[in-house]
Amino acid sequence: MVATIADMRILFSSRAPQERVQLRPPPLASPVITPLPTPPPSPPPTEVPVPAFSAPAADCAPLFPITFEHNSAIPHFDPHAIIVLVDWLQAHPDAVLVIDGHADSLGSAVANFGLSQRRANQVASRFVAANIPKGRISRRAFGQYTPIIGTSDSSGRNRRVDLSIAGASNCPLPEAP
Repeated sequence: MVATIADMRILFSSRAPQERVQLRPPPLASPVITPLPTPPPSPPPTEVPVPAFSAPAADCAPLFPITFEHNSAIPHFDPHAIIVLVDWLQAHPDAVLVIDGHADSLGSAVANFGLSQRRANQVASRFVAANIPKGRISRRAFGQYTPIIGTSDSSGRNRRVDLSIAGASNCPLPEAP
């Protein structure tokens, strides 16, 4: 049987208004809220020893080691050492101080790179505050990619800033703490 348009009109117009079908969306299920996993605790703060300062040989820059606590950009160093290095830099106006920031391998590589930048900047700001021109200070960040020690139990030694003088290759570097 083939329905015509007239048959369709009769079929649809004969329905009473109460019989009309109303389409409603199904009820929404209540959202399931799952708590986020708690991050692992940070390692407890450790006592960071201030490295001892020793006088340089001949006319070499009095370089010294600078260390940091985990996830910190606050340097630990002998305050007398920075005064001696500033005096040396002022006596050698052509010398350029190179500040290399480093981090350990805890955390992401991106976070460690940013942390090593902040460490280098923090140390550089100490020299700028002591009237060493910014143009005589070179800052570099290495993140976690140039460790002194590769083992995780001594990662504190990798939280450091290394100082060097551009072009002063015949001078000894400071001992790592």
